[in-house]
Amino acid sequence: MILGFAGGIIGYYLGEWGSIFIGSVLGVFLGGFVGTFGAKVFFSSVLTGSFVLGVAGYRLGGWDLLDICAGTGAAMGGFIGIVIENFLKHRKKKNENRVMDSGLCRK
Repeated sequence: MILGFAGGIIGYYLGEWGSIFIGSVLGVFLGGFVGTFGAKVFFSSVLTGSFVLGVAGYRLGGWDLLDICAGTGAAMGGFIGIVIENFLKHRKKKNENRVMDSGLCRK
């Protein structure tokens, strides 16, 4: 849904109704494809970053600054999401190793 919405916005900026539809459909398919790999934390951080900085951009500079700040927030949210996912994977792996080293689990 997030990429479908983003594709629709890109189509809106292109100025044709056909490009809005095509961008939305391609975005939904791309989001579904990436979502099958378990990128829920990434997508939620992109959405949160886009919303938070979009609101901040609107409050600071009006409609002219909204799209720039929302795009910047999405990029920053994506980077933060990747860091969080890597941290959670590292933490899970560390806990699994701790259980294996404690002797509670047979190899």
